[in-house]
Amino acid sequence: MDLNSGFGDKIAQNFDANTLPMDVVAIEDDDLSSRKYVSPGSTTYWLPCMVDSKPNVGKSFRSIDEAAYFYVDYGRSCGFDIRRGSEKRYRDGRIQSKHFHCSREGFYSKNGEKNDDGSFCSKQKKKSMFTRCGCPAMIVVKHTKGSIYEITSFIEQHNHRFSSADGKKFLKANRSMTVAHQNFAIDCLKVRIGPARAFGLMKEFVGGYDQIGATVVDFKNWNRDLKNIIGNADAQVILNKFQALKDSSNGRFYYEHDVDESGKLTKLFWADCVGRRNYDVFGDVISVDATFSTNKYNMVFVPICGVDNHRKCVTFGAGLLSKEDIAHYKWIFQALLNCMGRHPLCILTDQCAAMKQAIVDVFDKEKTRHHLCMWHIMKKFPSKVGVVLAMDGGFLSKLKPFVWGENLDISEFEAGWKSLMDEFKMTDNEWLCDMYECRHLWIPAYFKEDPLLGILRTTSESANSFFSHYHQPGDTLSQFYLRFETAMDKQRNINSDLNH
Repeated sequence: MDLNSGFGDKIAQNFDANTLPMDVVAIEDDDLSSRKYVSPGSTTYWLPCMVDSKPNVGKSFRSIDEAAYFYVDYGRSCGFDIRRGSEKRYRDGRIQSKHFHCSREGFYSKNGEKNDDGSFCSKQKKKSMFTRCGCPAMIVVKHTKGSIYEITSFIEQHNHRFSSADGKKFLKANRSMTVAHQNFAIDCLKVRIGPARAFGLMKEFVGGYDQIGATVVDFKNWNRDLKNIIGNADAQVILNKFQALKDSSNGRFYYEHDVDESGKLTKLFWADCVGRRNYDVFGDVISVDATFSTNKYNMVFVPICGVDNHRKCVTFGAGLLSKEDIAHYKWIFQALLNCMGRHPLCILTDQCAAMKQAIVDVFDKEKTRHHLCMWHIMKKFPSKVGVVLAMDGGFLSKLKPFVWGENLDISEFEAGWKSLMDEFKMTDNEWLCDMYECRHLWIPAYFKEDPLLGILRTTSESANSFFSHYHQPGDTLSQFYLRFETAMDKQRNINSDLNH
């Protein structure tokens, strides 16, 4: 049943969700901020819950702008954006009536957006992830006397879900900052502290968010003092923080560590509740990449990542190791299993021999397959065969269809590889011969029947690119973890935005 038909007309004015008609069915919904209903004609719609100030017919305003601000605030609290609609004017130019709609009112056409008069724009619009769905929610404001405007019509019901609590920050109504907040964000950027992390630090520093706007903090001096305070207790500061996180999360934050005979921290692994939850959903294929040292102690950073439902990098956990040998990699893989509780289906790594042996020793070969990262291998081609031959000579451009081809069978790859080696006289190249011997570990033609093949090429490349922006070799452990938290805030904010 159409919401604008008979039943919709009955509930359009001052709809009260607590006094529903007998033929309207309320349904339990996962989102506590809204209530879901189904009409007799099987039309589903949503109403907001627990809104402090709701538009009512007869509510008056001193101006059209005041009415617009009121409806914007109402939409912000509910979880939807608004859009100005059609209007009527007196002969002297004053506004007689104005419509304010939910931003998802109307529909899109192939040629463009629907105008208020029913025509369609022929101009091509920028592609958007949001689509209109003909939402009927609206208010109509009319001029009554003097400079007073009143709400004469209010349709409360929407035919779509509202933004979740995490998604409300992406509403257009919330994309604004006060001058104090802008200055605060600039100060954060100057010292490479992410805004989300900085607000947490400021809460501890000044005693609450309400004082941030009025407090001037010298972040440069604060960052310098942090280095001096930590001193030799750097590792203990991190362990104390991890224990506090574990205690405050009822054990959902997980960490393990190990020290050598002199008491020096040599191994560290951690994963928070979000990372562990992501592993449950996206942890069938993981990437383990230890390609650069992360702090002044030359400990190697080992992020354990995957790909989420938007094909973006998602981090399950991470570690720091003082050495890149079999024993250290076995320790961190065992810590991963202890934390997550299940084996991944596939592990993607570079050509590290120590890591390869550690995987064999820790993971069940019947449950977990090991593949080499194609991205790491392809990066080495120019240095192994020569830049001129690889790039200008066309060797790489001819090789890529055989390496990346997911639909090739084994015989096609074998024929293509042999043909290229003969054409470019590379049959005696030692590195290429080694790569051919282990082709079953990195050429898709040999494992194209395996599930999740399509994301193998994405995992390591996206993780390496992402964390390289937050890498500072001279950091202390405490500074490193601050950067890591900033990176996680950024990564998870991107995921929330895409989900929204």
